[in-house]
Amino acid sequence: MEPFELDRAPYSKEAEMSLLGAILLDAGVLDEVLSLVSPDDFYEKENKQIFETLLLMQDAGLSIDYVTLMEQLKVAGYFEEDFTRRYILSLMDAVPTTKNAPAYAAIIHDKSVMRRLIEMSDEIRTHAALSDDEAKTLLEFAGQRIADLQNDKKGGSFVSIRDVMMEALMRLREMQSDPDAFLGMNVGFSELDRKLVGIQPSDLVFIAARPGMGKTSFALNIAQNVAHKTKKEVAIFSLEMSSAQLVERMISSEARVEAKRLKTGELQSDDWTKVTQAASALSESRIFINDASDITVGQMKSMCRRFKELGLVVIDYLQLMRSGAKPSENRVQEVSEISRSLKIMARELSVPVICLSQLSRAPEGRTDKRPQLSDLRESGSIEQDADMVLMLFREDYYNKETEKQNVCEVIITKNRHGETGEVELSWDGRYTRFDTIERKYEDEG
Repeated sequence: MEPFELDRAPYSKEAEMSLLGAILLDAGVLDEVLSLVSPDDFYEKENKQIFETLLLMQDAGLSIDYVTLMEQLKVAGYFEEDFTRRYILSLMDAVPTTKNAPAYAAIIHDKSVMRRLIEMSDEIRTHAALSDDEAKTLLEFAGQRIADLQNDKKGGSFVSIRDVMMEALMRLREMQSDPDAFLGMNVGFSELDRKLVGIQPSDLVFIAARPGMGKTSFALNIAQNVAHKTKKEVAIFSLEMSSAQLVERMISSEARVEAKRLKTGELQSDDWTKVTQAASALSESRIFINDASDITVGQMKSMCRRFKELGLVVIDYLQLMRSGAKPSENRVQEVSEISRSLKIMARELSVPVICLSQLSRAPEGRTDKRPQLSDLRESGSIEQDADMVLMLFREDYYNKETEKQNVCEVIITKNRHGETGEVELSWDGRYTRFDTIERKYEDEG
């Protein structure tokens, strides 16, 4: 398929010439514009070659002026006697003022983005016409290509420690009047929150456990707590259970009505009152559920961008996810790519992302059955990408005679912001509900 042809590709000859001329008149300009423009942003071949040569000269510590540039262009093989001399002189004549160099660079980069967007559109159109992929895969391909263009940066920039220090001191002063405002998002379990010191925006948190430990219920409890307390939107992606099954669990937990009775419909007289009140409270919360079983990280990110006040994303669970590419024979590598994509998603959305993960069978072979960080199934880069890793362990699942009946240990194996260690929560399987030990005792008293 032939690409769409424009009469003239977007570029500014004046901006390209003025920027190069400004650098020749004042070599210090090059330092100012390196974070704004690269050689590939230049449209005219000669201008690109000149800018590349100027960069090489700077890296080599050579002085930059008309004479030295001419010499280096000869060395690089870009020199044509009459044309090059006249063109270099015309560059210096074209500069209105060197003070506007950053503005020239911004124009050059802007036009470069426009050209790449046109090329990308042609690529997407051709891919859609010739590919055998499904429409949703093509949409993800297109979305990712545009996201890559949006996130294109020229090496970022430095900030002064003085500026950062002032921000840090102001933050400390504000914390004195409102200590909880900067501690991140609480998960709703007091002792656990004290150790975690809050989950920060852009954090990627993994909740890992062997089957039967209650990781889905734990994640749902956190989602309910966050939705109730913050009044923000909570997005839940359930790749295993249907939305109806998740809501049933949340009603059981909120109403303290046995999940079994909800499944069978054998509700007692006072159960209906509890269920109605719980349903009303849950309906007021801003929880949104997507139960598509074949969703990718790119699709999740696209959907999450539609929310106005997103506070938390919950994904159940990692091993059921797939990358946007075709299935890989190397599942460890694929899971690693997914994990990295989740971290990028958390940063781009600036919200915490909680992802559930299975553990390998390794704990079953140990005497105490307790999970370790190395037990993360198909771990790949999960340990590196995660800001927090919480592992659930219930001793009574393996030992019916243990004194720790209905107790779940939350083992914090990684925590960038606070402590590691263990926190005990009460677990009531009848209601698929976790609670702090203190709260349980208060309720019973």
